[in-house]
Amino acid sequence: MDYTTHELLAFGIAAFFVGFLKTTFSSGIGIFLVPVLIMFWPTRFIIGIIAVLMWVTDFFAIPMFWKQWEGRYLRYLVPGFYIGIIIGAYALVNLPDYWLRKGIGLTCVFFAALLIWRELRGEFKPSPISPPAGVGIGIGGGIISAMFHSGGLVLSLFFISQGMSKIAIVASIIVVWLCVNPFKVASLWYGGVVLTPMLVAGFLAFPLAWAGSWCGKQTLRKIPQKGFVFILLLLSLVTALRLLLETG
Repeated sequence: MDYTTHELLAFGIAAFFVGFLKTTFSSGIGIFLVPVLIMFWPTRFIIGIIAVLMWVTDFFAIPMFWKQWEGRYLRYLVPGFYIGIIIGAYALVNLPDYWLRKGIGLTCVFFAALLIWRELRGEFKPSPISPPAGVGIGIGGGIISAMFHSGGLVLSLFFISQGMSKIAIVASIIVVWLCVNPFKVASLWYGGVVLTPMLVAGFLAFPLAWAGSWCGKQTLRKIPQKGFVFILLLLSLVTALRLLLETG
């Protein structure tokens, strides 16, 4: 590997916090970790290494939440994600860096506003979902996931609207990632965003990612359901405002 110390530091920080956020605030990877790291490293470099690290953490995150997911939704969501990832990877490769950063901010604002509206109105009762609607949600989540690693926010908001508990939400999101992350990494590798040395460094960072996942699982057990929702909202708004006010 030909990475500098500064770039290897990015791998270490990203590995721990991808693990931590994946088992606590899954959507925080895209709406908090990505914006923070791109202040210090190139945007596509960060998106590439986080894609690899999200794939790596799947292997030990899933046993932590074994059989705690809601499988009835996954057969509708996962196929759409594959389609969305293809579209999102193509956009990521071709969009200027400036618009990628603004896109992250706009995505956060939109979903944070939607979450506020749902929380104030108290509309979190389960509602049936048709197969076409599930595929559509998956496509949107796949696009946002490939471009900004914020697909977990789409899933979180949907699962919250179904009245699922915080543990079931995290577990179900992790199952979706287990299915689609290899395809996302392959798509970004084909587009030149993920490089072969990133794969090597990502697997070498496995211990840090595991430590982050373990710490995250312990934290999740101590957070009330309402606190879980509002911390997610706070992360979204803070990072969105920073990106949208950024110039140049």
